[in-house]
Amino acid sequence: MDVSSKPDLSAVLKDIRRQYEKLASKNMQNAQECKSQFTMLPESTAKSTHAVHATTKEVTRGDESCRLLKAKTLEIEACWAMDKSLLKQLQELEDKQNADISAMQDTINKVENELRTTKSEMAPYLKEYPDSST
Repeated sequence: MDVSSKPDLSAVLKDIRRQYEKLASKNMQNAQECKSQFTMLPESTAKSTHAVHATTKEVTRGDESCRLLKAKTLEIEACWAMDKSLLKQLQELEDKQNADISAMQDTINKVENELRTTKSEMAPYLKEYPDSST
């Protein structure tokens, strides 16, 4: 066997070893990256959990705000209905009072006319009687 035609076993072993060490180094680097990602995972999970809780609170507040808004809207509508009813009652009362005032004014006018008529009818009788104070 010719030594020159045979591959150098030592060189091949060195090349395999170099490739193996390179692969081992790359695997170690990958392992360290994975480890750092797993180390950050609880922190990331905690942040995400906090964000979920905050969002849930906002949604709950939003739901509560919607319920409160609906309740206040119903309350306002009830107040409007009451206001409308009270305004109607006030108008009816004003109309009744105006009718009563008008009737009273008619009565006053009739009484004043009767008084004038009675005075004019009594005027001649009063002239016939002498003044009793003299």
